[in-house]
Amino acid sequence: MKTVTLKEFELNFDVFMDDIIENGRHYKITYGDNKAVMMVPYEEYQLLLNTYQDWVEETKNNVEDSF
Repeated sequence: MKTVTLKEFELNFDVFMDDIIENGRHYKITYGDNKAVMMVPYEEYQLLLNTYQDWVEETKNNVEDSF
């Protein structure tokens, strides 16, 4: 993962997007007072989202089973 400022990302948008698309690089884009967003390839985002949703569902089921 690389960290860049929003200004850097805006100025070199094409370079960063190529790196994300071609190399699967993750970027943390910082802005404002300790704020940030992430840019990751969509396929990796989907995997993370599915894993998180499965974990939430499993945790919910475990809590319900314990009562």
